[in-house]
Amino acid sequence: MMGLGGGLVFIIEFDRIQSFLDFNKIKWAVYLSFGIAATIDIAITTIMSILLYRGITGTSATDGVLSTLICYFFSAGLLTSLAEVAYIILYALADKSLLYMGVTFLISRIYTISFLELLNVRKQLREDLHYSG
Repeated sequence: MMGLGGGLVFIIEFDRIQSFLDFNKIKWAVYLSFGIAATIDIAITTIMSILLYRGITGTSATDGVLSTLICYFFSAGLLTSLAEVAYIILYALADKSLLYMGVTFLISRIYTISFLELLNVRKQLREDLHYSG
């Protein structure tokens, strides 16, 4: 809900400006929305890692799969969080140069690649469970 609220605030404020050159008038909304997104990514990464770590039982088959998933969620969450923080830093330091817009496109691609990677790794994880079990 926080992410939805931050996104709605950004959209409403973005709609109020007359041109893209007035983007500096809504700096607070940019910081709010991307700060909330980074916080949510860190929270999801932490919660998923803790829950998966608690599932480790000592059985080699499931422990290997859980360890792989922990590494995946940690790396994907860390990467998206760092990209969102990089966006905030670039926007704060060089808002006139539009360097931060490149990071915006990067963030959406990171989310897509993370999702596709999780879909692709499922087959290998199933095979690991099948051969070890």
